Parts: sequence; C-alpha cells; structure tokens
Amino acid sequence: MSKREDLLQIKEGFTEIGWISNKVYWNNGYMAEAVRKIIKYAFNKLNTTKIMSNCTSKNRASYRVMEKCDMTKIKEEKNYKSIKQGIEVEYNKLTYCIEG
Repeated sequence: MSKREDLLQIKEGFTEIGWISNKVYWNNGYMAEAVRKIIKYAFNKLNTTKIMSNCTSKNRASYRVMEKCDMTKIKEEKNYKSIKQGIEVEYNKLTYCIEG
C-alpha cells in the first residue's frame, strides 16, 4: 500500500477521509482546499453519498478544516480509547460528516 492510500477509505455506507501535513504548510488554507477537492471527487466520481472524518478535540486545525469544508460535527466521544504505536491512549474524539 502506498503511503497515501489511507487518506481515502471507502467503507460500507460511507467514505472516510483523513490527512496529515508538514508543519511548514500549516495556516495557509492548503488542507481545506485539498479536502474540498477530495470531497467533490468522492461525491462526483466515486458516487459516495456520505463522507466522514474524525480527530481529537485538541486538534483544532483538523476540526477547523472539516468545518471549512461544510462538514458537521455529529458525535463527540469522551474518553475514547485507541492504540497508537502499540500504546493505549485516551482522548476526546470528534466525528464530522457531510452528505451529498
């Protein structure tokens, strides 16, 4: 799998998107622009009807990208547990969605 195939995952009933960016490109609007194009592509070419994304409540930059792309917060999970690099971590998870 290439490094970027994980940015767009087609699942049953929805498509999930995620992103990561080098810090030197932060606060320039590049990610919001890219995500808008990915959303448009998913709706128009992949015929998906629902796109979801999530991040921690501390990741303001990511949830702002979702909001700028007209995604709506649909869920906030307190004390969400996940395994990151073999270590269990706990955080507040935000889930956003857009339907087309």
